[in-house]
Amino acid sequence: MSSNRRSTDLKEPINKIKVDQYYVVIGVEANNENAYREDKITFSNKIAKHQYLSGPNLDWGHAFFYVVHNEKVICFFSFGPSAGKKLGENKIIGNASTCQYSIGEVTQMYVLKIDEDSAHKIKKDVEQMYLKSNNQMYDEESESWVTYSSNEKKYRAITNETCAKEAYNILLKYLGNKIPNAFGYIKTYGISKNAICPYAWNESLNSSKLNHYIYPEYPKIGKAKDLLAAYSKINDDGKQEKIYTYYLRTEESNAYFMEMIPPFTAGDDKDWYLVEDEIDPLKINKYF
Repeated sequence: MSSNRRSTDLKEPINKIKVDQYYVVIGVEANNENAYREDKITFSNKIAKHQYLSGPNLDWGHAFFYVVHNEKVICFFSFGPSAGKKLGENKIIGNASTCQYSIGEVTQMYVLKIDEDSAHKIKKDVEQMYLKSNNQMYDEESESWVTYSSNEKKYRAITNETCAKEAYNILLKYLGNKIPNAFGYIKTYGISKNAICPYAWNESLNSSKLNHYIYPEYPKIGKAKDLLAAYSKINDDGKQEKIYTYYLRTEESNAYFMEMIPPFTAGDDKDWYLVEDEIDPLKINKYF
């Protein structure tokens, strides 16, 4: 970890300057290229990209963010259904929500430097959302982690009270036009709708000047590769080949691929979320 202090090269430092740095990391799961493609806008002659939320190519995608101060996370916001993973055909397990929805795929990570005031305002809004949903929270009195439950804030796909919208609105409130536009078209059961959605937001983020990292690195395998689910395949030469996927090593991935390499151990899931005071995983894996 790099030092937060700078001094002269003399044996006895003349001065020490503490450097405070704040930044927000916006993460997006947008890995299914067939789930985001051009199509005719319903009741129009115009063509636009749509994210598909029904049919064989549907993918919910996911968007989240966390704020960092000097390498340590001060808040994490990943809004999703608290009862489990998002399912196909627009189905959600209930509408209870969490702000700690686990990240289970390769994510596109975008880093934006922010000021201290904005960082703490964002953190305050995130804390309020935690109190309206279901999360693991640290209790100062008992000095232990406890399950906090509230169903005040719902996860409602039908009214677009979803991951990307909630994350985008918090950041937009304090960072304004520094945050790339998240609006695009979704298509469900043949009907187009203009909405905030992960794939459109990722496209805007990718076109912006924000620093962009892929965590874990994929399809070029490198940093944090141990998180990736991989399986064995016999290639055209009859040799065994290791195939990496954009899914992380989880029980669900293991069931889907039947047998992962290396073998999956129950309880060793690599999906993740962050809590306060953890080190930014981009720093841990030396992305910058």
